[in-house]
Amino acid sequence: MTVPNPAQERVYPLDPPDDDRRFTLGLIFTIGQVLANAGYPEVRSGGDLVALQQAIFNFLYAAPGGAR
Repeated sequence: MTVPNPAQERVYPLDPPDDDRRFTLGLIFTIGQVLANAGYPEVRSGGDLVALQQAIFNFLYAAPGGAR
């Protein structure tokens, strides 16, 4: 990751794909582990996993017809 440039145009959110094989439960577990490694509580409950998955999905992908 490079140093953010505030003048640079945003890349995210992306247009939503029909299918994205990269967006897996393994990705969500990895992000949860990164949070835990940074000192946040471990993501253990199903509800927390679902909330994390939704948050990451919303960051990655724009709603159909949504603005960037």
